[in-house]
Amino acid sequence: MTNKNIAIYKPLKISELIALLKEKTEEEIVALSQQIEILKVWKGMKKDEIIKELEDDLKNYGDFIICTVRANFWKNFREKRDKVLVCLANFEIATEFCEVFYKRLLPEIHIDDILTITLDGDFYRSKFIEMLEEKKPKLLELNGHGRLDLLTGTDYDKILWYGDEEGYNTLKKAGVEGISCLSCEVGLLLGKDLVKKGIIKWFRGYDDKYFFAVASQTPNPNDPFAYPFFYSHLYFWKVYKATGDVEKSFEASTHMYIEFTKHNYPNTVKRLLKWDADHHVLHMKEEQPPPPPPRREVYLCPICRKQFENKKEYLHHLVIRRLWKTKICIVKDPYLN
Repeated sequence: MTNKNIAIYKPLKISELIALLKEKTEEEIVALSQQIEILKVWKGMKKDEIIKELEDDLKNYGDFIICTVRANFWKNFREKRDKVLVCLANFEIATEFCEVFYKRLLPEIHIDDILTITLDGDFYRSKFIEMLEEKKPKLLELNGHGRLDLLTGTDYDKILWYGDEEGYNTLKKAGVEGISCLSCEVGLLLGKDLVKKGIIKWFRGYDDKYFFAVASQTPNPNDPFAYPFFYSHLYFWKVYKATGDVEKSFEASTHMYIEFTKHNYPNTVKRLLKWDADHHVLHMKEEQPPPPPPRREVYLCPICRKQFENKKEYLHHLVIRRLWKTKICIVKDPYLN
């Protein structure tokens, strides 16, 4: 069953689009085209004509995917979202592949206006601390080698580690709210600790080894096997740019890894994509529920049932009531009968 509330950030398969259209009236389809831009391609056509054309495509070309986001979301992002500073280690084959694909994909998926490569090949601890103090970024995209308690940069220079007092304090003072990290294992302990201690609000990364496949050992931005890994990872920022929602962005990025396993890639590549999706993690600061309102003391007169919030006034009223020997009071006061 297709979800009736398919969000525009989710890659939309032809089969999903067909199922969605079958549930809608022609008037509803026109309204829906304001949310799913691709429907405007069939503007002026009848519902049955659109569905038949889509079913022919599905039969002839398989269940391919359509991705779209409305243009006004980009405008809203530029006005409201924060810039993301990118730090790349870029010193050996794995990190060099990361660097060439970041530079290819940032403009290709239209996030180059929010992600700025700040440290490229000079991702050292001293440079990182200096950059935090100077630019005070709210969001970071970090790439380097890692293990559960440590993130390294260029030449394996230690960038952040578990219990790193100076690093934690610098992140806190700079006002960093979120970190996305393409490294092995960092999401298992270090990332979780940063969130748990309130240094940042969220951390997104991987809690085990991060694998990707390449067709050649020469870093090449057109490598067909490496492409789905880096595209899926950076797709997080495309969705965040459109929605500002970290959880939806994380879900869409994970979903993209799985979608690529349905394409014509070697079985090994598909297994690695599935592995990375399974070990893709998001740690978020738990929102504390608002404190309960202060308890309100209410005093009820047993004689006339009048309520008082002030104890002194209540006692005064009670004394007057009991001493007031009128006929009315005696009738209403069971204690005086």
